[in-house]
Amino acid sequence: MRSGSKRFKDKNLALLDGYSLWKRAVIKSISSMDFTYITTDYGDIDICLPPFSSICTVLKRPDHLRDGMSYRIDDVVLDIVETQNIQPDDFVHIFQCTSPFTSIKTIERCKKALTSFKKYDSVQSVVRVSNTHHEYSQREIFNDTIRFVNHVQRDKHYNSQRKPDRYAFAGYVACSVESLLEHRNLWGEKSCPIIVDKYEAHDIDTEDDLRHAQALIDSGIVV
Repeated sequence: MRSGSKRFKDKNLALLDGYSLWKRAVIKSISSMDFTYITTDYGDIDICLPPFSSICTVLKRPDHLRDGMSYRIDDVVLDIVETQNIQPDDFVHIFQCTSPFTSIKTIERCKKALTSFKKYDSVQSVVRVSNTHHEYSQREIFNDTIRFVNHVQRDKHYNSQRKPDRYAFAGYVACSVESLLEHRNLWGEKSCPIIVDKYEAHDIDTEDDLRHAQALIDSGIVV
C-alpha cells in the first residue's frame, strides 16, 4: 500500500461500500491466509491491533521501494520474503488494494492449483479480452490521426470469430517462495491461469473506476 498515487490521490484510503480499499484487501487476506504482511509507507495503520496482531503485521517500506517508478511489485515482495525470513517451501499471495473484487472462490482455486499441481511455480487470475480491447483491435494516435497498431493482423482478423483468444491479468497472483527467489519475479517459468469473471478484473486506477465499483456493488452484481 503505497501512499504516493499520482492519478488518484490517496487511492488506497478511498472508501468503497464503507471500507477503505486497503482494509478490504487486508480483511480478505486475513480470512484466507496463514499470515498477512502489509507493506506501506503510510504512518497510522491500526488493523494489526488485537485480535489480528498474531496473524498480521505492518512493514515500513524502505526508501527505494516508495516512488512507484523505479521498482516492480516483484521487488516489494522479494523484500518481504528476504527480510522476514520466509521459507522456500512457503507460498506468497498478493492482495492488491486496487483489485477489490477478487473472490474467495478464486483465491481458493489459486491455493489449490499451487499446492496440487507441482508443475506450476505461480498462479494468476486472468480474464478473456473482448473483441474491442483485443490487441488486433487496438489503435494508436499518431500525428493527430488514429490508426490500428497492427493493421496487418487487423486485416487478417477483422472480426471476433477470427481473433485468437487473449487474456488480461485480473489482479491476483501467487507463487512459491522457491520460484520467487530463483527467478526474482512473481511469475516464474510456468504460471497456471485461473480464468475469472470479467467483474473480478475491475481495477481501480481513477476516481471514475471507484464510482463504477460502487455502482457494481449497489446493483448487486458484486459484493
